[in-house]
This record gives sequence, structure tokens and C-alpha cells, in this order.
Amino acid sequence: METVTAFLDKFLFWHWGIVAVALGALEMLFAGGVLMGAAVAAFLTGAAAFAVQQFPDAVPKGLRFDLPMQILGFVVLTGLFVLTMRVGRRRAAAMIRSEEH
Repeated sequence: METVTAFLDKFLFWHWGIVAVALGALEMLFAGGVLMGAAVAAFLTGAAAFAVQQFPDAVPKGLRFDLPMQILGFVVLTGLFVLTMRVGRRRAAAMIRSEEH
């Protein structure tokens, strides 16, 4: 357990890039779009973590962007991408059906 805790304490912004690339590669294997949304969310989370690390004065003093907050941001962004994709697919399917009639 200490090994996992030690790893998570050293989780840096570029690790999110690795997660994004891995999710993008999995999306190529299992096409569906969900993993691509998660890959974009991982990339954006990493970019935000990088920005916070490089410009710490730009973040309000009470706001922490540690790993739990990064994971929360990743989950929220992934959920938004998945929801947006589902709505977009339904609209596209409805447009295709309306053009067929």
C-alpha cells in the first residue's frame, strides 16, 4: 500500500499525457468515441496541472489542484464529453432518419 501511495504522491502533469495516449490507443482498438472523450479529458487535465505548476500565482490561494482534484476534473470532463457525444449521436441519427423519409 505504501508503494501505491508513494506513486500517487509523485503523479505529475505529464502522467496525464501518458493516460491520454493510452486511452487514444484503446479508442483505436475499440471504436465508440467514449475513450476518445476520456483521452481529451486526460489531456486537458494534464494541461491544467501543467499551468498550475508553472503559474502558481494565477490560482486562488484557497484552491488546491492536487491529485484528488485532478481526478475529479478528469471524471467531470469525461462525463461531459460522453454526454455531449450521446446527444450528438441522437441528433445525427434523427437527422438521418428525417432525410430518409
